[in-house]
Parts: sequence; C-alpha cells; structure tokens
Amino acid sequence: MFMRHAQLAGHTMTVHTQVASCREALPVEEMARQLENASDDGFLVGAQYADTFLKARELSGSDCPYYFHIMGSGDFDLHPAVYVDTAKACENALNRFVGQGYQRIGTIAMAKSDQCDLEHHIHRGIMLRNQLEDSLWSYSQNMDVASGMGAFRNLLKKADGNLDAIYVANDMVLVGVVEAMQLEGLIPGKDIAVITLGNRGYVLPGEYQWSVMEFDPEMFASVTIRQLCHHIEYPEMFPATMAIQAAFQTGNTHLIHR
Repeated sequence: MFMRHAQLAGHTMTVHTQVASCREALPVEEMARQLENASDDGFLVGAQYADTFLKARELSGSDCPYYFHIMGSGDFDLHPAVYVDTAKACENALNRFVGQGYQRIGTIAMAKSDQCDLEHHIHRGIMLRNQLEDSLWSYSQNMDVASGMGAFRNLLKKADGNLDAIYVANDMVLVGVVEAMQLEGLIPGKDIAVITLGNRGYVLPGEYQWSVMEFDPEMFASVTIRQLCHHIEYPEMFPATMAIQAAFQTGNTHLIHR
C-alpha cells in the first residue's frame, strides 16, 4: 500500500530491510552503513525497530526526514509518527455498550506486556467509572484459532457463563472467538452483543453483519505518505504526529435481538 501511494504522490519507494534474521533487528552499524549509502529523500520506518533506526541515523550523521508508521496504540514515544488509535477504538466500543445498558461487558485483546496493556486498563477504567464488573477481560496469546477460542472460553468462565457484550480488539482473534461461540451455542447479536475491530476491505468470519470499529488501511497509507512528503518538502516545519481514528460501522451484532 505504501509503495502505491508513494507512486500516486509522484515518488518512488525503495525497500530497505530492518531485519537481520529470526526477526532480530540489523546491527546498528550495518543499518548506519545503509543510511550513509542511501540516496533516499526520506524514510518511512516501522516502529518495531525504531530504536535501532534512530541510533543508526545518529551514527551515520544522516539528517534525512523520516516518519514512523505504527499499526496500533501502545506505550511508545515515537515522533513524528502516524498511528492507528486502537486504544480510542476500544474506549468508544465499550462506552457504546455501557450506553446501551449492558451490565456484564467483556474485552478480548492480544496478549501484551503490562506496560502496553492499554485495552485492559481502558476496560477496567470504564467499568469502574460506571460501577460495573471490571474483571471480565481475556487475552489471546497469538492470532491463531486455538488462541482465540481459548480467550473466549476463559472470558466466559470468568463471567460464570453470563456475558451481555464483548469487544474483540483484533479481527484475526475474532475467528477463534466465533468458533468458540458456535461450540457454546451462542449467536452474536442474539445471545451476546459483539463489536469487533476491523479493517476496511478485509472479510470478517461467519455470515454475520458485524458491528465494527473500522480502520481504513488505504487512508492510513495515504496519510502517512502525505505526511512524509510534506516533511521532505518543508523540512523547516515541525512535523506532526497523527492518530487515525476508527469509524463505527453499524451492523446487527452490537444489539441483542431476543
């Protein structure tokens, strides 16, 4: 997506690897050599290896503009950046459930470190403010079906089988959640209200009309490229960090139709 939007903006994009092997970052010295030899006008940098990039940039003496792109909220302090605000999406979904009068509301999220566990803290804060049960949250260890199923079963056990609504904070995890719900004989939008995170253009599982906190990957790519291009063209201007917000797409799973 980034490459296509760079071309639409009149630029070409060259891919430089940030990874050596086994998902480990390149040594700082090697990345610095890449920066020294690069003829690029600017860099679009994935957040996973941001520290290595910044150290390599300093070591190489490069003053080339750059932007970080981040596919989610987290405990990061990277600037300038464009990121999708998954924390706000979680907050909006849970507040919608509260506004609809649901009492026993759960959240299923991807496992993260305690420092980055935004969904858990958001869930707990909203439930406490509204004097609702705050322990109904669960994690999927990864994005495979078995982990999603396990996360839902764990949540259902915590709730003693009594859940009104759940927010699924990752659309890949939703696949396992749906499988587990079907095995329990539960139907989204009938037995349990469900809102899921989703990405426009990506199909969600099952034959349901999902209620979705939806991000647009094309818009994310377009905005990120435009911000970097502006920074390249006007390097004297202080670059802005931008959060891309999800739009709520009304389906029929966020309401319990009994």
